[in-house]
Order: sequence, then C-alpha cells, then structure tokens
Amino acid sequence: LRRYYRIVFLFSRTSIIFNLNRKSKLMFRKISVIALFAIIIQSANAQESSSAEKNSQFGFTSGFITSKFDLANVGQIKEKYNPGGHDGDGIYLGLTFDTGFNENFGLTSELLYAKLDDSDRYLLSTALNYRLFNSNLFALGGLELNYLGSAPKNSLGEENVNRAGLNGLGGLEYRFTKNLSVYANFSTEFTNRLQGDDGDSNHGYHNGRLG
Repeated sequence: LRRYYRIVFLFSRTSIIFNLNRKSKLMFRKISVIALFAIIIQSANAQESSSAEKNSQFGFTSGFITSKFDLANVGQIKEKYNPGGHDGDGIYLGLTFDTGFNENFGLTSELLYAKLDDSDRYLLSTALNYRLFNSNLFALGGLELNYLGSAPKNSLGEENVNRAGLNGLGGLEYRFTKNLSVYANFSTEFTNRLQGDDGDSNHGYHNGRLG
C-alpha cells in the first residue's frame, strides 16, 4: 500500500554503516552510486515538474514480503553456506518517490526496511512504470538492491554468503487516486551470493511483495 504527498523538491541524506567484507562492500558501493544518480535525476525532474504540472510525489509504503533462496544442490549449500536461514516471510515499510515523465511513463524509487522471520533486509529499487490500456493499471520493471542485515553463518560459524545482491524486478500497480495505490511485484537475483562458488548458475534470493 502506497500513500503519497505532493512536493516540489526532495533532498535526503541517509547514512548507514555496515560491516562488510571487501567483495560485498565494493558491490554495494557500485550499485549505490547508480541508485544515487537515479534519485538525483528524479529530484531535478521534480523541480521542473512544478511548472509543467508533471506528477512528482513523495510518500510512504508498507506491506507483505516473502523471500526464498535458490536451493539447488540443497545439501552442499546448507552445509557450507546456510543461506536459507535468512529467507522467510514478513512485513516491510519505507519511503517512495515517483516522477511522471508524461501521462503514460514514469519512474518509481523505493527505500525499504523488511523484517523477515529471523532476519532483517534492506531494499533499494528503481523501476520504470507504464500505463496499460489507458487505465489506472501500470506495469513495473527495474532493478532492486537486496542487502542482508547480517550474514548467514554455517554450522562452523563461518560467513560465506555475500550480503549484497542485485535483482531484476517486475510487477503491477493499480492507482485508486493520485495519493493511494496498491501493487504486487516479484524480483529474481542476478548475482551469486555464495562466496567461492564456481557453479554455472546464480544462487540468490527471490522476493515477492504485496503492498
């Protein structure tokens, strides 16, 4: 569920300090820079939209989230990595920022905190939205940074799972009014969370959200 409040300009500064291993830290920095540029572009567009009457809105969102890890080769993965200890179901809440380019196209960004069964998750997503059938229904497609609040540990207490990952996101949103909408989306991970895994397939978290 999203609820929006119209603004002319949005500027925010958030400082979050994580204890990352080198590989996860580099990945997180690269993806964060991309996300930062996207938010800066949206903020600049929001200033222009005040005179052009485009739809730029800041709001709040919350809902239900489910997250599952790709458990190919279940026995080996559980023994060495134990990533399944950080999936499950839960709730999320956060901030949204929407910018409309025209009546049919726009850009949506979200910064979310999710509480799952036994873990915390931080999500930062940016998606294009497109109006379907000249209605209040919109298709969504973009990228999502998926960051674990803590690294899973195996039976030996070792941390062999990267905390940061990148997902591809798709979904649908229905807007009842300019200030209220509901949406459902699904994201699948492109990156491999397992350190030292040379397999052909990526092992990551797949997330579904309804809000």
